[in-house]
Amino acid sequence: MSGARPRGFQYEPMHLAQARQKLSEAYGTARTTASMLARMNQWRLEGLLEQLAYQPEEAIPDWASAHLEMIDMYVLVMFYGTVEPRLHSKVRAAFAGCHDEAALWMVWKQFLDQPEVRAVQQFMQTVLEVEEVPPWWQATAPDLLQGVRGAFRSENPLSGLILAWQPRDLVEVFDGLRVDSEDALAHALVVEYFVGPSPLRWKTMLGNSRFDWTRWCALLDDKSRKRAQTVVRSYLLSVPVESLDEHVLRSLIVRWGDPKTPTVVWADVGDEALGRMLEWLRLQQIAEFFEGDNERYQFWKGYLERCQEVQRIEMGSSPAAVVLYFDLIVLVEYANTGNACYRYRRDQFEQVFKKARTTLDLKDSARGVQMVHGGAWQSNFADDLAVYIGYPTKKVPF
Repeated sequence: MSGARPRGFQYEPMHLAQARQKLSEAYGTARTTASMLARMNQWRLEGLLEQLAYQPEEAIPDWASAHLEMIDMYVLVMFYGTVEPRLHSKVRAAFAGCHDEAALWMVWKQFLDQPEVRAVQQFMQTVLEVEEVPPWWQATAPDLLQGVRGAFRSENPLSGLILAWQPRDLVEVFDGLRVDSEDALAHALVVEYFVGPSPLRWKTMLGNSRFDWTRWCALLDDKSRKRAQTVVRSYLLSVPVESLDEHVLRSLIVRWGDPKTPTVVWADVGDEALGRMLEWLRLQQIAEFFEGDNERYQFWKGYLERCQEVQRIEMGSSPAAVVLYFDLIVLVEYANTGNACYRYRRDQFEQVFKKARTTLDLKDSARGVQMVHGGAWQSNFADDLAVYIGYPTKKVPF
């Protein structure tokens, strides 16, 4: 019969054979069978733990090898997280004496899902002690696998895993460790990789076309907002404000809301990091406003750390103005060159602004002080403003 193959005394159509093979690959693996058997036999757990409690730990591997059935080991691994901490080392000792490949994969799955749990990290260390090359790392280079072993002997295996793979980037780390982007381990490693790094590391990864940071930030946020906030805090505090990536920060604003009216999410990033984010937003505003006028842009950039708010104002057909709010004073600049800057006390500006019908009404020499852009104006401005807001905190070309 064409398109069929013999199967016992019957014929099975080829398309059914292919479907059967796919189902077998997806659902019939020893790993999934072991997990299913463990759940079905959870009732064994109490008796197994009683037996382990009375065994001297040094004798457990031989005892487990002689007396435990493999299904018992599946139960112990599957419910390891529910076992009293005092028995964890005994469960691991039993594993050393009695396990198969399915049990190995069960431990690895626990680490993928709970990478920050110390007891799970210790179980992975046991795996590396009893298995020269775990099945999921068969293709891993020997020198790198040796680094992984060292990582699990340290107090912080996650940090050790990152260090073991330097100078490789995160994409290579995930490929080498056989970690999927959806695994909790991947998100924990992202945090370890980025918390407290140099700006160069951030620059390298943001420029890596294989590492979509915007997507990763969303993944982190979906899995653990606390992790995402930790990494964003590190980014904002590590990278100079003028070098922050606009695409990344705009995506955060879409996801977390306007940091100028901070949601709980932004508040939990921390005051210092939030301040850097707000400074970046002010920088974007003056960069847009002073486009084509680099002198004024560079000058006011030096004061943005102490600027509380930048407000662009357009009224009718009059030239657009930008208002810079500081603790004691307010400064008004105009988009068109040839217009002076005006300095006001906060209360004076409030009175002027209430009555203004056009931006030209914000020029009030009776209440404010006119500051002219001419000659060595940057030095003159800086000396005048020093009384109220100090000198620029960033290098200014004057």
